[in-house]
Amino acid sequence: MSRTKNEPNQIDQNEKIDIDASAAADTLMNPPEAANSGKSGVKGFFQQTTALIRKVLANREVVAYIVVGAFTSLLSIALYGFLMRFRFSVPVTNTIVTVIVVVIAYFTNKVFVFRSMSFKAGVLLREISSFFAGRFFTYVFETAALTVLVDVCKFPEFPMKIVVTVVVIALNYVISKKAVFVLPQKKTP
Repeated sequence: MSRTKNEPNQIDQNEKIDIDASAAADTLMNPPEAANSGKSGVKGFFQQTTALIRKVLANREVVAYIVVGAFTSLLSIALYGFLMRFRFSVPVTNTIVTVIVVVIAYFTNKVFVFRSMSFKAGVLLREISSFFAGRFFTYVFETAALTVLVDVCKFPEFPMKIVVTVVVIALNYVISKKAVFVLPQKKTP
């Protein structure tokens, strides 16, 4: 499309969206120090993504959480798939799976991820109650999300379980890190 001198400089809507998306991605993926180093475009995106992945994988706790989370998630999905054979409702199936997986997740997260090695009654009571409260929150979220996606929106049940599980993993990590496996603050006189 050729433009004359008198025509306003119009951009096709699709072209404008592509420009805006590219600018947004560039802003997000290229912090100021990277923007000045000549790293942009697809090559810069992959270099920065690789650097971010390396940084995350260098953190022992994150790697342990990914491994334990993958194990408990696969267990959750496998149990859910197994229990689907009995034709329970979505909330009943998800409740049974959640109770089993949460008990296993507490101990694996305590020992292998967050290395909380205190087994004193007070510490255990605080951790267990916080852990179960956090997991109850994500259980309610997961059950509501599955019910809406499967029963209301009529999306296929098993793929939706996988999608919702990914969101729940992230929520559970934040809750465990910030509220469950934290050292109590010492009071200063």
